[in-house]
Amino acid sequence: MYGPSSAPGMRTRHISIFKYFFKNKGKGGAQADIWEPADNDEINGDTDGPSAIASEILPPILQLIPRLKSSDASDAAQAASEMVSLTNNTSTDEDAIVGRCGALEVLGQVVCKGSEEGKVAAASAIANLIANADANKVLVSNLPGVLAAFVGLASSSQDKPSAVAARALLNLVSNKDCALAFARTPGAIDALAHLVLTAKMETKEDAARVLNTMVDKEKEICVLVAGVESAMQALKAVARTANCTGEARLWAVSALMGLSRCSRVRRTLLRAKIVEDVCIPLLASESLGEWHDAIQALAAMTAANLTGWEDDTKLVEHKEQVTGLVHVMAMALTCREHGRYKFRNSHVLQSLWSVTINDAFKAELVGAKLIELSIDMIALAHTQGHRGMNLIMLLEMIYQLCFSEQGAAKIKELQGTKMLEAHARGPDPLVRRLARGTLWQLGGWEKMT
Repeated sequence: MYGPSSAPGMRTRHISIFKYFFKNKGKGGAQADIWEPADNDEINGDTDGPSAIASEILPPILQLIPRLKSSDASDAAQAASEMVSLTNNTSTDEDAIVGRCGALEVLGQVVCKGSEEGKVAAASAIANLIANADANKVLVSNLPGVLAAFVGLASSSQDKPSAVAARALLNLVSNKDCALAFARTPGAIDALAHLVLTAKMETKEDAARVLNTMVDKEKEICVLVAGVESAMQALKAVARTANCTGEARLWAVSALMGLSRCSRVRRTLLRAKIVEDVCIPLLASESLGEWHDAIQALAAMTAANLTGWEDDTKLVEHKEQVTGLVHVMAMALTCREHGRYKFRNSHVLQSLWSVTINDAFKAELVGAKLIELSIDMIALAHTQGHRGMNLIMLLEMIYQLCFSEQGAAKIKELQGTKMLEAHARGPDPLVRRLARGTLWQLGGWEKMT
């Protein structure tokens, strides 16, 4: 996922903590058992092998499984609560071991059929166990009734069940197949939309981030989300609301940008007036909080994906933010961050590709050094083997920019014709066509022939 790395539930500790809980007390009394992290714990990780970890973690977990199966709902709820305590800081290896011992299946039963207290505790334990273990995510998503149970928790009128469900889903949907499975669950997207609109701020942020993560995974998910009116209205409302925290608005705008990349839902976004009601007001705003730069870049990308090539696009009034995407792409290529938000290079490239077609932006884009950056990226794609669509889009941008006087002069100044001549003889027919077309416009193709 891209964005702040401090999302609730996204644990990063990779050391075993259970070995510090079950030591025999020494002569010094209780103080002998207090563990203080050593300097090399986080760096070197746990030195115990899988069998050593299993011997320490499994006994207390296995002791809880019969209680989780208990017909006494209160006992099962208590066991689930104890499971939460045991799994709060487990490592990825430990999570995988617990997932293979049958604990997730039993927790899934409690989530589906337990008491209200038990459902919340079991969902919290599942959230812990799927945070970093991909196999556990897939296992949970395939358990009968569990995804529907998460929808029920997310739809709760109480704060705690919905907050736990949002955190669990945030961990679950980082897996593409799990995200698609949840999106297909009846009522799932409506439940998330409800949280985005009405939940407390932290839960609102988690729910918006769940939607953002989902639409980034699969085009079918984009279609499903865009087809739910409540989801579109929720994202639109949070993106526009001044009293939302920066992070809630950040994920809402990022989700809209992700949707705008899917050609199958662009008409839906245009009918919802995302450009007029969300993007343009955000670009015109002078204060968007701590994520100001990232939000404006995402808004510019969204509008570019939807209307960047149109003669009457409202982006013409915000050329500074549009040309600023060149810097965002350069940052995405190097440190991957702009305004503390992690951008994908291919996402920014697609947005810039959309506006280079428009004559209104060509001179400004050349002045922002888009041609220099594109030539560098083409060289990088050629030497490192990252060809395919990115290379084609880069060549298409250079082709479009060469029709402007400034663009043609800059390509010649940078000796870009040598790069184009190399690709004009390459194996890919579309790459050859774009390179030859640019050379023809620059008057260099005749020299080759």
